[in-house]
Amino acid sequence: MLFDIDGDDTLEVILGQRLYPSGRVLVFRHDGSTYPGWPQSLDYMCVATPSVADVDADGIMEICAVSYYSVYLWDKDGNTKPGWPRLNVAGGMSYAQPVLADLDDDGDIEVLHSYYSSGQNYVGIYDHDAANFPSWPQTYPGPQTYTTPVTADIDGNNLEIFGGGHIIGGPNLSARHHTGVLVSGWPVTVEMLECSPIVFDLDADGDREVLIGDNLTPGHFYAYHGDGSVVTDWPIPTTAATMVNSAAVGDVDLDGDIEIALVVLDGTVNLWTLDSIPYHGYLTDWGTFFHDIWNTGWLHPAPPQNLVITEVPHWAWLSWDANPEPDIAGYNIYRSQTSGGPYVKVNDTLITLTHYYDTPDTQNIYYYYCVTAQIKAMAESRLSNEDSTWVGIAERTSANLSPVTVLPNPFTEHVVFNAPSNAHQTVKIYDVKGSLIHELEGIGPLSWKPENTIPAGVYIVKFCSGNKTGFHKIVKLD
Repeated sequence: MLFDIDGDDTLEVILGQRLYPSGRVLVFRHDGSTYPGWPQSLDYMCVATPSVADVDADGIMEICAVSYYSVYLWDKDGNTKPGWPRLNVAGGMSYAQPVLADLDDDGDIEVLHSYYSSGQNYVGIYDHDAANFPSWPQTYPGPQTYTTPVTADIDGNNLEIFGGGHIIGGPNLSARHHTGVLVSGWPVTVEMLECSPIVFDLDADGDREVLIGDNLTPGHFYAYHGDGSVVTDWPIPTTAATMVNSAAVGDVDLDGDIEIALVVLDGTVNLWTLDSIPYHGYLTDWGTFFHDIWNTGWLHPAPPQNLVITEVPHWAWLSWDANPEPDIAGYNIYRSQTSGGPYVKVNDTLITLTHYYDTPDTQNIYYYYCVTAQIKAMAESRLSNEDSTWVGIAERTSANLSPVTVLPNPFTEHVVFNAPSNAHQTVKIYDVKGSLIHELEGIGPLSWKPENTIPAGVYIVKFCSGNKTGFHKIVKLD
């Protein structure tokens, strides 16, 4: 896998080595030199790709790897973290990449992995300090699992864990809440399971679906709703077994539609297009084998926080908090005329700042906005909180704003903004470019006599009284 573990804007290469009987994890700089502190040895062969994240939220990246028997966690310089390594339950053997995700929204990251022993499969979860996560490990049907325990959100709450057994027929693909409880409608049956799932919105219903291939020749490619029911027109046929990999989803030809790629055992690359079904990165929690195209195994980025819109005539100003992840490439702006979407992306290229000025071609419309973060490895966060505003310069007054009259309008020398005698109000006057020209504040009627330097033309007046806001268009004549 690839990641910039030290923040110098160059990628390191992190890989596991079988090297019977011990195994190693190696880290190389971009120029091929060995990163200081590496390699590190394991107690048996390392057959799975390592993962990387700031597991304990100390600002330093950690590298996680599994041998057949144990789970390891080092800091970026190869120092073993306290409490690690952890021996699997019953000395079970593991072939799957460890997955790193904040399951309980407590700010640090949990470590998940699958393993097997004596005909029984398991998914184990550990806190950042190597303690067992409550209610885990959980058992799965045997005899031998290769499936990576994918994390995604299918119910709008905390993340769910999608794992699997390894039997022909019978329920073998499970979805569990982070509490260990099965999600209603699961497990489901996938014939001969070795593949790992991906999770994204397959049918433009705003919810995420779970897709996975089986290990038969000819085989099938399955899709399930969050309640475990089969998506209409699925499964679809494949020419051969999926084996130990997964599909990948994206907009390959940049036409806005979904494409799904899947490589199978006979060397065939399957590529399907879902015409007229839009691809939304913010509805793709786990879009490829090890989460993203750098194979980080880390569920990120988080949604941007604290989106706020400041309204002035003619445009909307959006601002939000910067994401904490070290590999953020930028942000995307989404807009809709309906609360909750569907949203349309506004920006053509990523926004690298944490604010944005939106000036739609069509104005005097009430818009709803959300923001997403995108990492350099292309994965996109879920949507931020939604905020909304009018965009435009036409006259409008909110329904619950105390009546305000403007006399005269048009005017030449003097204009009065009448309001109830006991109402406190602020009045801000803007030109059509959105520049503030004058500001008034007081109780009851307020008046404005423009300076001689104020030219004739159209001006926008913003009234504020308490938490109520309204706008009027006024015209100054020569």
